[in-house]
Amino acid sequence: MSHQNLREICPCGFCRAKRIKQIKIEDQNVEVTAMFDQGYGAQICFSDGHDKGIFPWAFLKEFAKS
Repeated sequence: MSHQNLREICPCGFCRAKRIKQIKIEDQNVEVTAMFDQGYGAQICFSDGHDKGIFPWAFLKEFAKS
């Protein structure tokens, strides 16, 4: 999976609401710009400026398998 795929499945409330409303992310060339350890997961910052999602480690482990 790509950085774009990771951005599309961001677990934050803002992104979940967008998925429920079936609103797509506009920037199709998103890349990860930074990651910060938050204990139970990683806060991932993207090149489109989004940095609200904290991805639990178990979630990222499953993501890496696909």
